Amino acid sequence: MTIDIYADMIFLINFAINTAVLWLACLLTKRRMRLWRLFLGGITASLLYTILIFTPLRPFINVFTSFAILAPSIVIVHGLHGWRRFVIDLAIAYICAFALGGLVLVIMNATSNQAAQVIYATPLNLIIAMILSFGGIKFVRHYIAKKAVNKQKLQNIEIHMGDKKIEITALVDTGMALVEPIGQNPVIIAEIKVLTPLLPKPIANLYQNGTENDLTAISNAFTYSKWQTRLRMIPFKSIGAKNSIITGFRPDQIIIGNKSYTNIIIGICDFALDKQGEYSALMGVDDIE
Repeated sequence: MTIDIYADMIFLINFAINTAVLWLACLLTKRRMRLWRLFLGGITASLLYTILIFTPLRPFINVFTSFAILAPSIVIVHGLHGWRRFVIDLAIAYICAFALGGLVLVIMNATSNQAAQVIYATPLNLIIAMILSFGGIKFVRHYIAKKAVNKQKLQNIEIHMGDKKIEITALVDTGMALVEPIGQNPVIIAEIKVLTPLLPKPIANLYQNGTENDLTAISNAFTYSKWQTRLRMIPFKSIGAKNSIITGFRPDQIIIGNKSYTNIIIGICDFALDKQGEYSALMGVDDIE
């Protein structure tokens, strides 16, 4: 039994797969890509592979030569911006190649004619594998990568009031630049549920009774608690709540990392900042500088 191998088919199949690998790698790294560079990279990798297949170099096709085949395509698609960036791009492209190739094999085996011992490699197999790979990459980007980034941005802080102290986790939000208008001091937004142990009962009752937006009730509560010098009314803007005011207070001390601050204001919010409960406060980058 002889098997005919056609150079044009080998080239076209590899062009489709290599272009898909480079495209998936760009999606995973969020790197900007130009279509002509993407296609030229796919053509280059496919041409090198076809040359290896139909020359005496065929026995040398292995894991290492696969790296060598993808390397020029990475330079074509992204350019050369230092060896570190190049190695990262090449490694990610190779991971995508493994993922896509594995899915193609699984789909080919699932759709093969076992009785005739024939395995069909069709464009549909590649399209299905690309869709599944894209879905997997979206999952990695949206969930795993997001979790990793969020954990890097989480900061443990201590809030001191007299002999009371609480420890909470805050998310460092680079887009947050909230300050109280009088002293231009930075503001950390925290959930009422974690602040309650620090607050006098009249102030905590504002949120339990739903009067946290009643200016008269706020003034009375802070005066009754002898916290009137700590009271801060902080204007802010957010989606669906333009020109709003949030109630805040000045604690005795806030410890962030190894540094102590006395000029940071705590703003009180009456809703959950994170549905997963990983953090209960928001702080800007300026708060920790």
